[in-house]
Amino acid sequence: MVTAVYSDKLKSRGWFNVFFMSIVVVGYAILLGVNPVEKPGVAYFALFLCVAGVAPCIANTITWTGNNMAPVLKRGTGMGMVRIGKLSSLFS
Repeated sequence: MVTAVYSDKLKSRGWFNVFFMSIVVVGYAILLGVNPVEKPGVAYFALFLCVAGVAPCIANTITWTGNNMAPVLKRGTGMGMVRIGKLSSLFS
C-alpha cells in the first residue's frame, strides 16, 4: 500500500519496481550461496526477501499498465497480456 501511494505521488512506478526487484536479486543470491539443508533459517529468510520483493511489483505493474494505455480497447488488451505473462509460472 505504501508503494502504491508513493509511486502515485512521484508519478514514477518503474524505479519502485527496480528497487523491489533488487531485493529479489539479493534473495536469490542468498539462495544460491547457501545449502538449505544445513541452514534452513537462512534459506527461509532468502525466500522471504524474494516474496517481499515480488509482491509490490505485481500490483505496481498492473496499475502501471492500466494507467499507460488510454483507450479502453488498448487497456483491456494490455491487461490481458500482463495476465498471460503471469501464467508462465504454471508452465514451468
